[in-house]
Amino acid sequence: MHYRLYRFLRPIVVFLLKVIYRIKVVNKDNVPKEGPIILVGNHKHNYDFISLLCGTKRVIHFLGKKELIDKHGWIFKRLPVIPVDRSKKNKEAMEEATRLSKNGEVLGIFPEGTFNKTEYVIMPFKYGAVRIAKDTDASIVPFAITGEYKRFRRGLKIEFGKPSKIEDKKDLTKENIKLMNKVVKLMRGSNEKKAKSKLPERSYKFFKPILGLIYRIYYNPKIIGKENIPKTGPIIVAGNHKHVMDQCGPILASKRPIHYMAKKEYFDGKFAWFFKMMGCISVDRSIHDEKAKEEAMNVLYDGKALGIFPEGTRNKTDAFLLPFKFGCVSMAKKTDAYIVPFSVVGDYKFRSKNLVYRIGKPFKVTNMELEEANKRLEKQIGDLMKKSLRELNIK
Repeated sequence: MHYRLYRFLRPIVVFLLKVIYRIKVVNKDNVPKEGPIILVGNHKHNYDFISLLCGTKRVIHFLGKKELIDKHGWIFKRLPVIPVDRSKKNKEAMEEATRLSKNGEVLGIFPEGTFNKTEYVIMPFKYGAVRIAKDTDASIVPFAITGEYKRFRRGLKIEFGKPSKIEDKKDLTKENIKLMNKVVKLMRGSNEKKAKSKLPERSYKFFKPILGLIYRIYYNPKIIGKENIPKTGPIIVAGNHKHVMDQCGPILASKRPIHYMAKKEYFDGKFAWFFKMMGCISVDRSIHDEKAKEEAMNVLYDGKALGIFPEGTRNKTDAFLLPFKFGCVSMAKKTDAYIVPFSVVGDYKFRSKNLVYRIGKPFKVTNMELEEANKRLEKQIGDLMKKSLRELNIK
């Protein structure tokens, strides 16, 4: 590896970065001065690898995309960069990175695999970093880069978290999600005073007691299992869908604001103001709505409550449940959120005698495959429905 050019250029580049982009470096003491370490963080700009140089005087071996190295080979081939061909599996790159880590070197990895141009949502991590850490017993140091690369303006920041090692070498999925959450926590911590999810909650808290009282008096619902809704942390409240009022049960059962995902049509009508003030998330069902997914993920990354109907629409058929979509379990897996299943059965009539909401125990799907997780969620909601129907003697 060509270390002379690296050591010559590093102080010059760091100086220019601090002068031009006013980068602020936080907790660089968390980067060990010896032994194998893997620096792992978010990726938002071409200059991210330069920002990492501010964290340690040790030589960092970066995994970089082959296209960039081919384009600027005259410089990258003289620096400690391992080329990665993203169009195929990179056995050679992984072997080289593992060899360097076993020799006590420092690796710099961006597990998202490409630029993430959103401000808060982090893309799913690839497994290279945790696999190398498992095989070499290297410490992983998470980092987060926040702010913008704007010349002569403050706001750009890189923060390093505490080093840690792989705890469960048999479950890399769990370890990868833990690593993702550490990076997200650093990203969030860097924006304490900045709004994260921008969905309103004040209006929700104002309207809820008024509308909740009216709802209780008119429909007379029975709510079972309120204690099963966690009071803190990210949760997804998921249930069957038969009526436009189905979300009211969980809302009445918890003091926490629950941000429901609702079809876009509600936001186009005369009551659009109400859905916006209640902190609902508009979903365009005619497309794969990335904007809605991003807002929902922001809610969970903020440690708040999200409401979803996995069937995707109201069930107006004779089927017990419609096939569940994978959005709920996918987001729960990526954010390590609890899923709180609930069921609603009975009639929405004035002073109803059989309208029952039943809330089940929360569970996580972090270590499950999506297919398995979706089946479990569908079964739990189905079981809650059947239990309520048995108690009401409804077939």
